[in-house]
Amino acid sequence: MCNPLPVTEQPVTIPTPLLDVLGQHARVAYDMTLGEMGEDCGVLDTKIGGIGFLSEDEDLPRCGNCSGPMTLVVQLNLAQMPSDVQETLGLGDEGLIQLYVCKEEDDCGHYEEFSEAELVRYVPAEDIENARDRDDVLSLYEDREDDKVFQESQVKGIVRRSRDFPKAAELRSVLKGLDEETEDTVHEYCDNEACRVKSPVTVGGWFNGKETVSYPKCPECGEPMTSTVVGIESDEDREMLWGDYATVHVSQCLHHRRVFAMTWDY
Repeated sequence: MCNPLPVTEQPVTIPTPLLDVLGQHARVAYDMTLGEMGEDCGVLDTKIGGIGFLSEDEDLPRCGNCSGPMTLVVQLNLAQMPSDVQETLGLGDEGLIQLYVCKEEDDCGHYEEFSEAELVRYVPAEDIENARDRDDVLSLYEDREDDKVFQESQVKGIVRRSRDFPKAAELRSVLKGLDEETEDTVHEYCDNEACRVKSPVTVGGWFNGKETVSYPKCPECGEPMTSTVVGIESDEDREMLWGDYATVHVSQCLHHRRVFAMTWDY
């Protein structure tokens, strides 16, 4: 059993002149507070990197291109998330969301949408009752080099930013028809310290692409998958690098809640 994570509030105030322009586009974002890198934690905990949940009867997810075992990037335990995150994701108040990738990126292409070198999956609560223990999961990596598993950090808490706004890469497309002076003011405000992402792992909010933002289309309905589940920034210390220091996003279809996709945004 994992207890809910403690949540602290970071209010973000919109200046009155920009309230009408920005208010309707604000989203709530949750910056994850990470523990020390390399500190072991439970297989059901919310974490970045390390060893995640596997059921007693399953192996590590395998890359569809090279057949090698894939590596955990992030695991979210919904039981530890705030109730409004649970409501937004529409998957209930229990279960796991996991992102795995193949680290042989030069050959396997996990930078492509819906690539077989990546796996985003939802594990419902009823399927996590029979979990492999940590050492058992770790033994599955024995034939791999040490750098094939990302350094683990447990999420210790959550900072709730009351308002998150589109970043520069998509701000102009969201805010159409503004005069030049207002547009410059909006850009300056959205780039200030209070509006910036404070953690390498953020749940919800807007995509954090500085130069590019790409929303994949749901294979079920063809609609853009604009709901952000989690963003993970490149981390050199963790050797978790996405291209030229990109941010990886997991997005979700608003109509098909168990359809997820991973994209890179610079």
